[in-house]
Amino acid sequence: MESDGISYLGSLATLDESSHIVYIHFDRVSVSFEIEEFLDFYRNIKDIKDVLISHPGYVVGTTEHDGVETAILVPKIGKDEEIN
Repeated sequence: MESDGISYLGSLATLDESSHIVYIHFDRVSVSFEIEEFLDFYRNIKDIKDVLISHPGYVVGTTEHDGVETAILVPKIGKDEEIN
């Protein structure tokens, strides 16, 4: 969807085509990138995700919200720890 030079990139991001800025919105935080910087940001986030997924202290779990199941990263529970 596009309106006045603003393209909506899914529910969490917009592209201002006149300034070539990508805006990403998470809850109360917004981050902006010049279009030339965006792929570097993406690669860095993907690298961080890959490291966290292979980290021995965390496991990938799932959660469901509004009928949609998504993957989440959670701390690995030790033998003597309780699950909250």
